[in-house]
Amino acid sequence: MIRDILKALVKTASEVSKSIVGWFSYARLDEKSEWDFKKKHSYYTYIEKLDLRTLQGEQVKSFEELMIANWLYENGIEYEYEPDYEHKVSEGGYRDYCPDFRLTNSGVYVEHFGVRRSKLADGTYRFTTAPFVDREEYLAGMEWKRDVHAEHETTLIETFSYEREDGRLLDALAEKIAPFETINPRSIELTKIVQKLSATNVEKKS
Repeated sequence: MIRDILKALVKTASEVSKSIVGWFSYARLDEKSEWDFKKKHSYYTYIEKLDLRTLQGEQVKSFEELMIANWLYENGIEYEYEPDYEHKVSEGGYRDYCPDFRLTNSGVYVEHFGVRRSKLADGTYRFTTAPFVDREEYLAGMEWKRDVHAEHETTLIETFSYEREDGRLLDALAEKIAPFETINPRSIELTKIVQKLSATNVEKKS
């Protein structure tokens, strides 16, 4: 019944339809983050239970990835989620590399790094990671990814958890993407989105 009501509103009330899609896109973003968990297993069990689905239908691994994916979709930027990197780079003890996003038209890659930052007495910043994440290992992984893109001359855009903490993750993303992609907000097929996403969300709420 609730799904039918939502579908009817989307068809008949354009001013309401954006709010409905916004709810499915971002309603749960105020829930717990990685920093609220001490154990990796607890965090991923929590995320798996929430079944975070983008407007394009992928299951993602964090709220911030969900924000990025939905922003890309809403702004008409075609992307792939966790594609195989175009070059073979399994050396150095790392598994085959799958960046977070690849922008289809430009070929630009987007990596979202789960780091926050704290300001030190000398005015510099120190990156911090979630409690269950090995900080030094994670920072080394960040540098490895940067080196891979530099070596193979592919373009990498970086986003960070501290940008969301500062309330500007999507603004920062838009600024970084602007030189490579044309933002063209799509006329979203809202009925299909609600059809696809409401089943999952309504079941979870019930």
